[in-house]
Amino acid sequence: MDAGIREYLDHLVLDRERAPNTTDRYAMLLERFAAFVRRDLGRPAVVPADVDRRMAELFIRHGGSVDGAHHAPSTRNVRLAALRGWFRYLVTTGRLDRDPTVGLLSAKVKAHSPGYVTEEEFEHLCAVVAAHATESYAARDEALFKVMMNCGLRISEALSLDIAQVDIEALCFHGVMRKGRTREDVVMNRAAADAIRRWLLYRPGYKSAAASGALFLSDRGRRWSARAVQRSFRRYVDLAGFGHKRLTPHSLRHSCATALIRRGVGIETVADVLAHRRLDTTRIYLHLGSQRKLEAVALLGTKPGAKSLKRRNPRLTRPITPETIALGSAGKDASPPTRGY
Repeated sequence: MDAGIREYLDHLVLDRERAPNTTDRYAMLLERFAAFVRRDLGRPAVVPADVDRRMAELFIRHGGSVDGAHHAPSTRNVRLAALRGWFRYLVTTGRLDRDPTVGLLSAKVKAHSPGYVTEEEFEHLCAVVAAHATESYAARDEALFKVMMNCGLRISEALSLDIAQVDIEALCFHGVMRKGRTREDVVMNRAAADAIRRWLLYRPGYKSAAASGALFLSDRGRRWSARAVQRSFRRYVDLAGFGHKRLTPHSLRHSCATALIRRGVGIETVADVLAHRRLDTTRIYLHLGSQRKLEAVALLGTKPGAKSLKRRNPRLTRPITPETIALGSAGKDASPPTRGY
């Protein structure tokens, strides 16, 4: 069974070009499943043909734990996806006659809007970082947060950046590895560029900085890890008084999309910024503020052709460029906008 798992993981990397995080997660789950099957059958060696539907259901439901604890629907769905993908691969390649996961349904996951912060809240969060961290930490942390907020990068994408990919003059990150292992250039705005420029002044003071090509470094001079970022972000969120919000570093990506939508940017452009393959993925960000909902509903009570309740802001119709996505560039006299969050 172990050899079949390794072959499938190689297939995911080489043929399907799955992201490293996905491959690592599937590897952990399938190895745990193999151990569960050996324990369930009481044999040191097992093969995929030994697995039946009962075993698959038990593992999906309890994760192979002996206490039989139930887990969240989203967790069960990830286990199902890992098993289903593996068994389908074995059947397709002729290594297995039947797929024990056939007919197993995904658990229903309660829909919810992604956590996000407004532009004003993000400004406050950055002020908290500056107030509670040393200058070098604040420069690094603000740079990462502003890159994610202003460029819409996932945390894995932002932390994978190397200095060689940063082109401040062109306002661009070159060859960023996006989800699906595709590389593309990502535009940045002046806010992100200024934050990176400031961080680069402090970066040489970090251990082994000269020997590492990573843009964001840990105290030990290694590439900053997602787990460490999550801990720091959680601390800042609590200090900012946002503990009641469902916020993680990934929320900054949601915040970027929400801010763009609220500024009138078209959903197709937002999808391009986020590197979404399907527009349906981007539609979850169409949660307008209550004031805009009220204004929209109020239009139904007016005669066709009548002036709207609120004069349209001409800035919202500008072409989308690295300048116009400077999310924090509020102020009617800003031309071009130079601030962002």
